[in-house]
Amino acid sequence: MITKLAARSYSAVAAPNPADPTTTQTVLNVDYGAGARVALTALLNYNLPFATRKDFGAALAVGPVFDISAGKADTSRFGLFGGVGIRLKQLMYITPGVHIGEFADFPQGFTRSGQVVPANFATPTPVKRWTTRFALAITFKVKDLWTPSQSSETGGKENK
Repeated sequence: MITKLAARSYSAVAAPNPADPTTTQTVLNVDYGAGARVALTALLNYNLPFATRKDFGAALAVGPVFDISAGKADTSRFGLFGGVGIRLKQLMYITPGVHIGEFADFPQGFTRSGQVVPANFATPTPVKRWTTRFALAITFKVKDLWTPSQSSETGGKENK
């Protein structure tokens, strides 16, 4: 899955003081992440009966998400994905949808990168909140939960 849910991280860094270029001041640095990120998901796809053909169809999808990107944000790696997508042949689903996950917003008292951090201020700690962002999942069918399994004794064939 590719998600647009950002993995921001925050730190206090030294920067030149605009009032006196010979000195420095501590400012908030924001690492906005790399934009689109990769995550793992295991989706349950429900083929919509009114929009199903042999090699093509529409499906509802929902499932858990595990963030595998190397972001520095101290947020939960787990989330949820849901969307409506298309089925190609009998094996592949392409699903645009929403990723619900934890987001690291600006630390309390800050609204932008470059703000001066007060003296004796502890390490900037982000305010965590849950949010939704666009995501695109590509999944492959591994098991059909609604089709009865074949007997191992007969190899799936009836004895007549």
